[in-house]
Amino acid sequence: MDLKDLAHRMKFELVDGFPKKINIQSKFGIWHVAAFHNGKFYLLASREVERSKVDLYISEDGEEFTSYEGNPVLRVGRAGEFDDARIEPHGLLFHKDKWLLYYGGYSWNFNRPIIRHFSRRGRWRVGLAQSSNLISWEKHLSNPIFSKNTHIADPRVFNFKNRFFLYYFTSKPGCYAAYSDDGLRWQDYPNNPILDRIVASFLIREDVMVGFCRWGNEGIGVALSNDGFNWTYAEKNPIIKSGMIPPWDLSGVIWPFVVDTGKALYLYYSIIDEYKVWRMALAKIYVSF
Repeated sequence: MDLKDLAHRMKFELVDGFPKKINIQSKFGIWHVAAFHNGKFYLLASREVERSKVDLYISEDGEEFTSYEGNPVLRVGRAGEFDDARIEPHGLLFHKDKWLLYYGGYSWNFNRPIIRHFSRRGRWRVGLAQSSNLISWEKHLSNPIFSKNTHIADPRVFNFKNRFFLYYFTSKPGCYAAYSDDGLRWQDYPNNPILDRIVASFLIREDVMVGFCRWGNEGIGVALSNDGFNWTYAEKNPIIKSGMIPPWDLSGVIWPFVVDTGKALYLYYSIIDEYKVWRMALAKIYVSF
């Protein structure tokens, strides 16, 4: 597959002509994943200020979400565990009859508050939780499943050509990659970083991995790969820009997560208004080549 030709031919059409905001918001920060399962939409989100839990929201149409009555469905770990301070859902996929949720876990040193995202007082690592129904979750006994001497933040995971790919970023610029045969034991790609932008969500089209990227704070772009490591940006980027849902997205568009319903793509992302309030937004998209 010629990626440059595909990057030239790809077209993205908004189903309703424009994105919509949906009824989830936060004073600062929303970290989320989503799924379409048995005719319903599921959204898992961690919000500021504490980021101490993951809540579940369920929708019949993918636009209006209701908070699950049994929330939260996942919490930070006990004192001394790798995720005892923060928990953020970042990667979600269905594999061998189970839902796999890859999340960022943060533990601080000396029980001091976090000053900034990459504080020297603690460290981000990758955890895994599993579920059969997207409601009841169990953390994996091998957690953390990916750890280094530096931060591993915002882990995004996808299964492509019988291999797991993990994309993350650190305190240094760029998107980093690791790979695994089982989703538990990981090997860093030797030629990191692979991109200058963060690849955050994925789907497969014509045996090609289509990655949706964080385009700074200004939008959401697309990149293509046929091996998970080497990427080509689509020609018409970004496909979603700030200012498409004024006034709620004037200060930022960030963190895409795509759900393929078989009819259209439901692209969920965070938007930030001029007062730095975060909300969730939805863009329904048709993709053609």
